[in-house]
Amino acid sequence: MRRSIGIAVIIFMGLIAVSCNSEAEKIMHIEDTEKVLFDKEKDFDETLAEQLLNEYEAFAASYPENEMTPVYLDRAANIARGLKDFERGLKNYQAIVEGYPEFERIIETKFLIAFMYDNEIKDKAKAEEHYKAVAQEYPDHIFGRNAKDRLITLHMSDEELLEFFDEKNKKN
Repeated sequence: MRRSIGIAVIIFMGLIAVSCNSEAEKIMHIEDTEKVLFDKEKDFDETLAEQLLNEYEAFAASYPENEMTPVYLDRAANIARGLKDFERGLKNYQAIVEGYPEFERIIETKFLIAFMYDNEIKDKAKAEEHYKAVAQEYPDHIFGRNAKDRLITLHMSDEELLEFFDEKNKKN
């Protein structure tokens, strides 16, 4: 009996070690892929960007408790935006908001959701909803103030925007 427990403990520890290694190996592989993709001397490789985006998302799904997961979701969202896959970018930003409220860039992430609805998806109603939330939740933060400012101009036509900024410049 004692021997069986000892063997079970050894097997369990081995499984933990293997899973840690695969997690660390995946991080190293992601870092290697990042180096190649972001090499300033090479042209942007859309296929490699898509591969890295998939790797970020797979890592997040496999290791939700890892400290790198919200960072990788943020990077995935940025790459998705660069690839003009705005729905996928939003999905990754929203995963950060829902799963990682302590993420160091959570305020910026919430603002970027509003910004994407506003400028990339062109859904002014959703943009307004998210800008309001950021402005209310973080009134003294730069992104809260930016959200409040954008709420003022969100539904203005180009002509109204020009008039608004002309008046604002005259006051300054």
